[in-house]
Amino acid sequence: MHASRLSDPTVRQVVVMSAAQVGKVVRTRELVEFSQVI
Repeated sequence: MHASRLSDPTVRQVVVMSAAQVGKVVRTRELVEFSQVI
């Protein structure tokens, strides 16, 4: 990736939002596995 692309605010927003969605999925998956263990 070029630095000029990362400096673009819209691209940065997309990266942050996608990262947040991935974090949510991982968190919910961990919670589901944890609840299944109990």
